Amino acid sequence: MKNKTKSILSCLSIALVASIAGGVSVIKTAAEENGPTPVFAAAQTAGIRLADGADDVAGIRWEITMNQDYYTALNVAEGATVQFGAFVAPTKNLEEGESLDATTATNNQAVNVTIEKNTFTLGNVAENADVFTYYATINYNNVSGWTDAKQKAAYALELTVAPYVCVNGSYSYGTIGASRSIEALALHYLQNGTYTKDEVGAYLKSEVVESDENAGFYSLMDEEGTMTNAHNLTEGDYRAYVGAQPVDLTISGDSLTVSGAKNLVAGENREYMLNVFADDGNVYTQPFSVATKVIDEVSDLSIFYLGDEAVGGQNYPTINQQSYINTAIFDGYYVLVDDIDCTGYTHYVLKKENKVDTRVYFVNETHPDAGLTGTFDGRGHTISNLTMTKGGLFGGIV
Repeated sequence: MKNKTKSILSCLSIALVASIAGGVSVIKTAAEENGPTPVFAAAQTAGIRLADGADDVAGIRWEITMNQDYYTALNVAEGATVQFGAFVAPTKNLEEGESLDATTATNNQAVNVTIEKNTFTLGNVAENADVFTYYATINYNNVSGWTDAKQKAAYALELTVAPYVCVNGSYSYGTIGASRSIEALALHYLQNGTYTKDEVGAYLKSEVVESDENAGFYSLMDEEGTMTNAHNLTEGDYRAYVGAQPVDLTISGDSLTVSGAKNLVAGENREYMLNVFADDGNVYTQPFSVATKVIDEVSDLSIFYLGDEAVGGQNYPTINQQSYINTAIFDGYYVLVDDIDCTGYTHYVLKKENKVDTRVYFVNETHPDAGLTGTFDGRGHTISNLTMTKGGLFGGIV
């Protein structure tokens, strides 16, 4: 069992704001691109909220949503007491797969962020809105008097949020939200131009060391990417992020392997930023791209297989013939990152067998929209000594 952090979090202020379907009034807020939202969930992104005046709160803000269907399923009786809230805990306190709820909150040093008025009846709200939205904020306003080291520890602390609704003392829990630190969020919003260095500088206690050279590709199909070690980092204790999203980082000589990134979109004209916070007080940044699949060895070519769907005698009604319609679409961004020698490899984009015995034959037909509809980026590399059967490499280029 890991040691639980007696958290700096308990020294921070907390706040929760409730609103109907985005009607909340905020002074200055930025939020990452939102992904799909389940019926009751904290977003898999987070925002950084900056104070506007001495009395305003500033910190990490998570959006939490509940839709009409979820609320209806709660069967809230007229006049029932309904409390909305969230538990926020240091991410490193949570075991893999561990829940964060009313039972485990204390052991995980969580704070309970609740609506200021602990009685809130949603009945009239649910009748007038398809989605109810509220925001949980961890406030960093009161750290100004802390030592630099303690401030930096607070800003580097990654936090996880778990939303709940409590009806007459009975808890229901939503999907746990994104794990974020305000330091990583501050850098992310500085990089994307949402805020200036003066605006987020209070939360970014690391010196930024930049590399403008694209470091390589993250492969969505492989769920990892091997990139150039542009800053010559050596093995050590790092906190790595894609934007503000925590990721796993492995350093091996002149290369970095990044894994665990989510919600990335492949494309030849899109870049993301790898941010590596080091113990030396610096954060090392380098841009990279995202591919649907990185192709660097012969076996990777097998992803271009159209598949097959048996349709029996629809096209070939005689008893000894069967038709297979190939309908796969390669609509991603595929990148060749090395020369490949395919000696000894035969590529089948269609079904390999052309017969199973002397009586039953398989006839391959390709759907007119099947094949490569996305981009195959050779990047100046070659594929040599490739043996192909009917249909070529992609089956068709649409």
